[in-house]
Amino acid sequence: MANKSLLGFAAAGAVGVLIGIIVAPESGNKNVKKIKRFVNDWASKMLDEIEAGKSSLGEFADEAEEKAYELKGRAKAKVEDFKDTAYELKGEAAAKAEDFADEVKQTYSDVQSETKRSFS
Repeated sequence: MANKSLLGFAAAGAVGVLIGIIVAPESGNKNVKKIKRFVNDWASKMLDEIEAGKSSLGEFADEAEEKAYELKGRAKAKVEDFKDTAYELKGEAAAKAEDFADEVKQTYSDVQSETKRSFS
C-alpha cells in the first residue's frame, strides 16, 4: 500500500515539475532538454525502485522456501517420533495383555483346583 502511495506522489510530483518547466519563461530547446533530463532521471529512479522491489521479493521468496523446508523437516521428525512412541506403546500394551492373560489363566487354574478340592 505504501508503494502505491509513493508511486502516486512521485507521479504527481513529476506532472507538477513538467507543468512548471513547460510554463517557465525559457526557450523551447531548454525546456525540451530539461524535460528529457527530468524524465530520464525519474525513469532511472523508478527502475532502481523496481529492481529493489524485485530483489526484496526474491529475498522473501528465498526465506519462505527455507522456512518451508525447515517446517517440512520438523514435521517429518515429529511423525517419526510419533511412530516410535506408537510402537513402544504397542509393545507395552502387548506385554501387559500377556501378563493379564497369564493372571487370568492362573486364577482359573486356582479356581479349578479349589473346586476339585471342595468336591473331593
